[in-house]
Amino acid sequence: MPTSRKHTSIYRDVFFFLIFLTATALWYFGHHHPAQQEQNTQTRPPEHPSPPVTETPRFIVDIENSPPLSSEATHRLAQLKKEARTYASQLTNGEIEFSVTMSEKRPYETKNFFVELFEWGRDSLSPPKETEIEKPPKYDVVGVWNITYRFEGDTEFFDVKAHKKRDMDGSHFVTWMPDGSARHDIWREIHHHFMRKRQQKLYIQDGAVWKPFEEWRKALPATQRIDFDPRFNPQWWRFGHDAGFDTFIGRHKITAVKTVDIDGSSQVYLQLYDTEQIDQYHRAKKIELYMHPQEGVHPKRILTSTRTGGNFPVYEEGWFGPAKLVPGKSAYSEGVRFYYITSELAQYEPGIWFPKTVIEEYFPTSSFKVPLRKRVMKVHRAVFNHPK
Repeated sequence: MPTSRKHTSIYRDVFFFLIFLTATALWYFGHHHPAQQEQNTQTRPPEHPSPPVTETPRFIVDIENSPPLSSEATHRLAQLKKEARTYASQLTNGEIEFSVTMSEKRPYETKNFFVELFEWGRDSLSPPKETEIEKPPKYDVVGVWNITYRFEGDTEFFDVKAHKKRDMDGSHFVTWMPDGSARHDIWREIHHHFMRKRQQKLYIQDGAVWKPFEEWRKALPATQRIDFDPRFNPQWWRFGHDAGFDTFIGRHKITAVKTVDIDGSSQVYLQLYDTEQIDQYHRAKKIELYMHPQEGVHPKRILTSTRTGGNFPVYEEGWFGPAKLVPGKSAYSEGVRFYYITSELAQYEPGIWFPKTVIEEYFPTSSFKVPLRKRVMKVHRAVFNHPK
């Protein structure tokens, strides 16, 4: 192609790109003007009218109307409970050394608007690539916990060492700097000893004295907040809860117990629900457990989805500021988040199995294709029923 014709082609592409950009801007400001938005709201009926506050969402109604378990499922559930009680009775004492590493997905790098515009225009004028390999997301470690857990009958001891800039539940803590500014990315080192009796009252060691944890915690300044996370207990990593199997099952509505075939192995599948209503919001948590084929009282995989529906406040976008709350106006909305827990077991004593590696992944919404947060639990040493 002659050089002059090539330049003419490039200029024509740039010209059409500028026309497209101008048209897009005119459309945006024409459709996002507050007055236009208000007019559209008045003349066009909503596609999904908001139900009254007192109306129960459909997903709650479906759970409440689910049929009872069949006699076969009820019998299989009773067997599982009996196996779990037998297993628990075998554990009289033990010591488990394990670690938990928590990582969060690194946010995408934000670029200057004009840089993004230039790159978009450059890519649109370039010939399309035959294959585009999506780069895997990057994760940053935000906390590492090394824990020694001991139990003797109904008494538990926790030796917790941590290097963290987040709490294990993912929440941020504030560090106030000398200039008065607040920081959320400061690493902290902690080392505490906890004791708990009968899964109830918790104590913390202060010097040589065991003090009730809540009383000790209230005396701390707000900037030195200390929390006890249930994940400090390695039993939590079996079910995503540190209660025993009977207690865990009893807190939920059981809607399915059956045997499924996965990758050539038979696994018992349980489906559980937990619902609640808080003011105008309804929440339903569905838990699906796939019990390990080697040892049926331990789940191999747990899928938890929590759906929330209700009448939420409506905010109006401003021209040059944050969105403003519209007084007295609400709209019905639903959201769902997911947790996945996958376990691999090891046999530490004859007949005594326990997870050796557990991976927990958190998806805040269904639009997330990769987890926002990961926790990896690894058992480094475990001894059960050692001689007294």
